[in-house]
Amino acid sequence: MSLDGVEPVPTDAAAKNGGRSWNGSVDVSDDAHEDATRDRPEARRDPTPRARRLLAARNGAGLLGARALLVCAGAAVMVALVLTLVGVFDPWVGGSLATLSAFAGAAQLRRSKVARPPVRTLLIGSPTSLNTLSEELVFYGIRRYALVGCLALGRCERQAHVGTPAELRSVILRHEVDLVLMASEVSRMAVFDALSEACDDLDVRLCDLSEFYEDTFGYTPIAEINSAWFQAILHPGYRPASLHLKRAFDIAFALVLSAALLPALAVLAWVIRRDGGHALFRQVRVGKDGRPFTLYKLRTMSIQPAEEASWSTAEDPRVTAIGKRLRRLHLDELPQLWNILRGDMSVVGPRPEQPAIVSRLQRDFRFYHRRQVMRPGLAGWAQARCGYAGSNDGAAWKLSHDLYYLKRRSLRFDLRILAESVWQALVGNQFDEPRLTSVVVPRIGESASPPPAADEATA
Repeated sequence: MSLDGVEPVPTDAAAKNGGRSWNGSVDVSDDAHEDATRDRPEARRDPTPRARRLLAARNGAGLLGARALLVCAGAAVMVALVLTLVGVFDPWVGGSLATLSAFAGAAQLRRSKVARPPVRTLLIGSPTSLNTLSEELVFYGIRRYALVGCLALGRCERQAHVGTPAELRSVILRHEVDLVLMASEVSRMAVFDALSEACDDLDVRLCDLSEFYEDTFGYTPIAEINSAWFQAILHPGYRPASLHLKRAFDIAFALVLSAALLPALAVLAWVIRRDGGHALFRQVRVGKDGRPFTLYKLRTMSIQPAEEASWSTAEDPRVTAIGKRLRRLHLDELPQLWNILRGDMSVVGPRPEQPAIVSRLQRDFRFYHRRQVMRPGLAGWAQARCGYAGSNDGAAWKLSHDLYYLKRRSLRFDLRILAESVWQALVGNQFDEPRLTSVVVPRIGESASPPPAADEATA
């Protein structure tokens, strides 16, 4: 039996790996999987709604998958027929276009129905890494990969793995492996040498586990990377979005949206003023290269003493009645269009934080300072996928997405992020729990209490 097409491989190390055991096969009972998920404190009890929202956002962003191509082909047929009926196209031309579109749609439908065999995947790493990967594949509903097991690292019980590094060739042949993944705890050169000496004639692919996570799940597993990961950004062939083009897009976006929403912004400011206090809230945040700037937003909280500041929650009593509605649709962020015009922020980028919070998170998490090489953004990949970072763990989860954006930033990606941000503002939940696993950002320092809230309660 497999879970959503994934063949999980639990281990006997119950205390470390979710209380499950590996018996040498690729089958695991549903009861064992449910017990393990229930016992793990970081596991989500019902991941289905979150996974569905991610898939819906992906489709809503216009990614042309099989279903989207079928819809486009059907729309092309209808447009060709309508234009032929109204006389824009000659009947022969319109009929030909409709026929070609219909054939393209039929070919795509046939292609989408062809069942592709799963990619049989072997992990060279620990059973813990294998279990985490299996859980992520199940969570995101990805059925393309079938995990066959992991190769032993050091001394461990035989039933916890499918072989040793010395048995790499026989394991690949026995399990018909198509893809080999390397975890961070293994020696890359040892794996390269083993494949070169014993498996040079086999049709098998090799990939770092961190790259697999990025390509498959859309975030960077920071526990799996080191400073060498940033070589991709320093490479001469790395071509991020043109800074001039991005800046021109920022200015055009801010001007158009400001002109369209200025009357609505004035009405909202008037409503907030009637509630008592100033309509605008100002706060110092950290921008590109660590430079501080003043961020503007509509006030959504009642004024509280500084000592009462804390992370905001879904039921925060400090949030006003109008503030709840503004936060739900992110309308309180509209004054930041002025920050974009001034050059303090960009339309898309990591979310800016307070200086005290930045100093704290830089001490607690690896590579946190790397997100400051970009201008902070009104929207972002982390904001669209993670919601509000209401804790240190939430900040860690968002950091793994900020680094993913750092590596893949482009104008096309920015447009996709904006589409997903609109979708999340309409149907999402900004207070979703962080999706924490063993590959999400490890802390460098000792665990400590959360830093002060990044909200206007301290104003």
